[in-house]
Amino acid sequence: MTSNPGPAVLVLKNWQEVLAEVNKRIKKTRSEGESIWFRGQNEPWPVRSKLHRYILDLEKSAGKEGQVSRKELASLLLREFQTMFQVFGQKSVHLLPPIEQGPWGRVFSMQHYGIPTPLVDFSESFALAVYMANWNRDPNKDAAIYILEPLKMNAQSHVGPHQVALNDDSPGFVSRALTELYHPTLYSSVPEEIIAPEELKDRTQLPSLAVTPTAINGRMRAQKAAFVLSSPSFDPIDEASEDAILKIVLSASTYEDSIDWLNLVGFEHVEYFPDIWGVSVDFELRSGHAKRLAEEIAREADGNHSQDISNATRSDTEEGIRDS
Repeated sequence: MTSNPGPAVLVLKNWQEVLAEVNKRIKKTRSEGESIWFRGQNEPWPVRSKLHRYILDLEKSAGKEGQVSRKELASLLLREFQTMFQVFGQKSVHLLPPIEQGPWGRVFSMQHYGIPTPLVDFSESFALAVYMANWNRDPNKDAAIYILEPLKMNAQSHVGPHQVALNDDSPGFVSRALTELYHPTLYSSVPEEIIAPEELKDRTQLPSLAVTPTAINGRMRAQKAAFVLSSPSFDPIDEASEDAILKIVLSASTYEDSIDWLNLVGFEHVEYFPDIWGVSVDFELRSGHAKRLAEEIAREADGNHSQDISNATRSDTEEGIRDS
């Protein structure tokens, strides 16, 4: 595996520059017959899975922040993931369709319902990434879009420059075994001849992998979902090689234009979250927009009223001067 020099970072202050940069990269990767994925989030956050953040929070709560070794953290991460996987399976067996009850199908369901997993959400949709970058964003602060080339990420790993599908019924014995190293229960059954024994013993040596789901629900399909299966090493995903990932910092000055662009392309929450929750958020967003519009109208009305008073006062004063 190659060493990672770190991510490339672009700080862009103009929305048109953002669109031009993204369009250039989309054209380049597609001309090469490769995929390109996107992720949007608040700029300061490292790109870590919810499970990794959960373990780091446990370390901090115990007053041991920065004092626990990587191997110990990786061991704790595996144990917690195993527990959550088993408990979720027991409690959801009568609620999930068969496709979501397999070893990887269950992991994707956990991710879908917000239970900590080592998966990090990406998407083939740039519009969705822009939307998520602006979700609950302070308009006066920066956000970020990450552009990932999945084959280049995987080229730095033991699977090579290939698409990796997390499929419970994959016919590829070797590739399936390699991904099972990341699973909370399947990892222990991976034959030693598939991968070097030292890598089996030290899980922190496993790199992050770009993966696609095969057991998908309606929301994942609508979002053109893709994922990064995070390394147990606790290295943030955005510290991958600059060949694989680019971070575009969206300066606060891009906020209004990015919102206008989302409106222009007809983005609606329910389009990417096609369920009752998505419908309810759409209503909430519309009511929030109506409230802001009403406040703006009220401010304008107050301003006009103040201007009328000012004009009337000025007229009275001028008339008084003439009379004198």
